[in-house]
Amino acid sequence: MHLKRKLTLFFVGLISFMILFYYHDPGGNVLIFCALAWGLAVYSQGGFKVYRKDGGFWLLSLAMWITAGAFTFYGDPGSMGALLLSFYTLGVYMTDKKFHPLLYPLMLAYSFGSFIVRIFFVERWIPKRKTNAQTPFNEAVTDQMGFAMDPGAEYGDSGRPEPAVSWFKTWLLPIIIVLIFLMVYMASSTMFSEVLTKLLPNLDFTVLFALAIIGFILLFNFMYILPIPWLYTINEKVLSWDKGSEMTADVQQKRLHPYRAAHQKGAIITLSLLIGLLSLFLLVYGYELYQGIHAARLSKAIHEQVNSIILSIVMAVAVIMYYIRPATQQQMGYNKGQKSTARSAYNGGEPALLHRLAYVWIMLNILLVISAALHNAAYIGRYGLTLLRIGVYIFLILCIVGLYFTYRKIRDAASAAWLVAIMFKVFLGTIVLNSIINWGAIITRYNLTYMAHPDLQYLRNLDYNTHVLVPSLLNDPRYKSDTKLTEELQNKLDWDVSYTHKDILSVAWYYKYVTWQSNRNKSEWAPAKAQ
Repeated sequence: MHLKRKLTLFFVGLISFMILFYYHDPGGNVLIFCALAWGLAVYSQGGFKVYRKDGGFWLLSLAMWITAGAFTFYGDPGSMGALLLSFYTLGVYMTDKKFHPLLYPLMLAYSFGSFIVRIFFVERWIPKRKTNAQTPFNEAVTDQMGFAMDPGAEYGDSGRPEPAVSWFKTWLLPIIIVLIFLMVYMASSTMFSEVLTKLLPNLDFTVLFALAIIGFILLFNFMYILPIPWLYTINEKVLSWDKGSEMTADVQQKRLHPYRAAHQKGAIITLSLLIGLLSLFLLVYGYELYQGIHAARLSKAIHEQVNSIILSIVMAVAVIMYYIRPATQQQMGYNKGQKSTARSAYNGGEPALLHRLAYVWIMLNILLVISAALHNAAYIGRYGLTLLRIGVYIFLILCIVGLYFTYRKIRDAASAAWLVAIMFKVFLGTIVLNSIINWGAIITRYNLTYMAHPDLQYLRNLDYNTHVLVPSLLNDPRYKSDTKLTEELQNKLDWDVSYTHKDILSVAWYYKYVTWQSNRNKSEWAPAKAQ
């Protein structure tokens, strides 16, 4: 799009960030800023017509909106991390949707790492004016997104400076330099600071300068993510993994026959030994679960098994990706479109045996995951639910999903790049969903309902469970006479309610919800208010 308009949108977002967060805490301001940044980014790439039928864009936008809403409601570091992840994942996707998710972390690391250098090369991060017709954004990036990479790029065909470069160097850069020196002089002299305070509006320039830097970093690395040539080269190589070998069948037979035989035998021997080892491991753990684990050893057993699952799953996927690759399957006579009955007949049955061994190993790893889930369930039944025990369940579910898609990879002769892309989407979806679930309230409700002697100290230290913990304990006959507990609950309630004195845009909305609940259900919360 036009150079001046994109720069205008960028600085509109920057000024809005400074206004929203000037002496305001995160809360509703984050939701407003995300909406504004999202709209500006879309408009800077040609408007909604470009993304009207782009399902990936709308899914990532939905993820950003969900995490932004979660942070607005809870205001915790976890939802902030989920918001940043979805926010910049959307930024990379908008830069070029052809980029493989495997390269997203690399591109973001390069963009953030080179940020401090790129800002001083104006002609390199400000795009040149396009003289031809408007080019779609995903085609422009193949030409460096229109970034000027040659030394004379800041000058047009007439030899005159590009308008945006001229505007930046004539007005913006001098203002930035003067503001920096102004901050230094105000910090060095109290009288000078007092004089300027009387002459200038009553503003805290230190805070404004800090907000300008933070907002510039956030927006610059969202709207000006820099794809570089070697990243495109790597991306082409990663995408080519799906294509497999381009050699003809005759060339494959002549060149790779000795290698193919050794490869098959090595794979069969490796998987057979691993299946035997994992079977023995499962028998021991199954016997231990059947006999029952002593309470003193239950926690250690859970940690040992989770660690063994991590190693086993990583090794399983790594071994399968090494021995069963699309190119190798094609060299063995395996075609992606064949039906399972036809697959079993090629090359004397050895590849079919290899696949069956891989499927058996995947099933054994699933049994290992189920065994760990049963151990974790026994642990929860004895000691109650905690965040770490929920985390174990989430990890085990991800393991099952990963093993399922590993099976799909073998069955469909897909590449490792396909598997990584699928698991990246699963991981992102897990992070997004976890950001909106109030695990503290779930843990509190479960332990108070199903545990005869819940760990009240642990429950009081959990966040975002006041609306469940306070009315439940205050109306529980077991704890009504405990004045110390009632006082601690009152302090917890007062601490949550104290946040509501801020304006609606500067407070996590959960605390507003707690205050509303306490006023709405006064009969249940009366014991706390009576203290």
